[in-house]
Order: sequence, then structure tokens, then C-alpha cells
Amino acid sequence: MANKAKRKETEAKKKPETMKASKAEDQNLIAALCYIPFMWIGIIASLAILLTKNKENKFLKFHATQAILFYIISIFFFMALMICGWILAIVAAIFTYGLGGLCVGLFVVLIALVWIAFMFFAAWKAFNGEEYEIPFVGKIAREHM
Repeated sequence: MANKAKRKETEAKKKPETMKASKAEDQNLIAALCYIPFMWIGIIASLAILLTKNKENKFLKFHATQAILFYIISIFFFMALMICGWILAIVAAIFTYGLGGLCVGLFVVLIALVWIAFMFFAAWKAFNGEEYEIPFVGKIAREHM
């Protein structure tokens, strides 16, 4: 009987620690979801954090704000890259019989792959509980918190 009571006491003491760890892991997972670039998951997760009660959590708010700012900058960057790519591809195709256009297309694909890898890197940092600042964007996100 005494062992059962003692075991229950020990389990009761462990639960708050486990709950705290679980809550921190959940926060890390939610913060990492802000950076997932597929199927609008990152944008939806970031907006959900900023529009719900989670905006009181500084860790989640930082990652959500940083991710939204990075997505906005990325949209403008890729639009500009696409326009410049088309112009360069047309000019290069005229002078190189199509080979220049292929090179420009491969360059754009390479930039997109680097961007995706960077987003997964930021997601990994958030999942590990780090407040990783994306260059230029992180500073702005921290100022708007």
C-alpha cells in the first residue's frame, strides 16, 4: 500500500515537468511550421499565430512575424527574378541559339532550391527552440514584436 501511494506521489511530481516539456515541444513544432513553404502551410500557420491568443508568446510571435516578412520579401524577389529571367532568356536565346535561355532557367531553379533549403534550415532552428534571425528580416521582426 505504501509503495502505491509513494508511486502516485512520484508520478504527480513528474507530470508538471512532462507537461512543460510537452508544451515547449509543441511551441517548437508550431514555430517550425511557420517556415514550411509547401501548400501555404507556413503562411497559414504564421497568420494563425498572429491572429490568435498565441500572439502573447514571444517565441511564436517572433517566428510567425519573421516568416511572414520573409514570405513577402520572397514573393517580390521571385517576381523580379522571373521578369529578369524572361528578359535574359530572350536575349540569351537570340545570341546563343537557345542555350542561354536554358542556363537562365537552370539558374532560377537553383535559386528556388536554395530558398527551399533555407526555409527548412529556419524550420529546423525553430524546432530546436532557437530564435534564429534571418539576415535583415530577423531584425525587422524583432522590432515589430
